[in-house]
Amino acid sequence: MESNVDICRVKSVKLEDRKTVNSDWYTTKCLPVVFEKIKQDKPRAQHRGVLLHHDNVRPHTSVRILDFLANSGVHLDTHPPY
Repeated sequence: MESNVDICRVKSVKLEDRKTVNSDWYTTKCLPVVFEKIKQDKPRAQHRGVLLHHDNVRPHTSVRILDFLANSGVHLDTHPPY
């Protein structure tokens, strides 16, 4: 099966030593850096869409993060149960 999807890791954001991922860090430190990197490196991706791998861990499902993603124009598909 062939796909027209250009898959690559765009950006890794380092978490400070002994810190925990939470919705504050994710929406103020991580996602803005990732989205900016996408804009710089892959400007056409904004028009084709961006695949953001999310699972059901708490930092990914908080209302704050879901609101941030919706306001950023990111559509989330549901994640199947394990």
